[in-house]
Amino acid sequence: MRTISIVVARAQLNKILDEVMLREKVNITRQGQPIARIEAVKKQLMPIPDMSKFRARFTKAKISSLGILRQLRDEGK
Repeated sequence: MRTISIVVARAQLNKILDEVMLREKVNITRQGQPIARIEAVKKQLMPIPDMSKFRARFTKAKISSLGILRQLRDEGK
């Protein structure tokens, strides 16, 4: 974790934000006393929707996709 003064933070804000995006935390001080911490925002993962109702609408195939491919291959001979 890096510590910098508020004067440096104002002058180099873009550089500091680039470092924060690389997951480095930065403490900012005023007159030697810590006043703030900058850290990257954690990305929130989107939940995977339940597909069971969607899948239930389809009937089960009588022959697998592998079987269909084999039939197509054998018919081409």
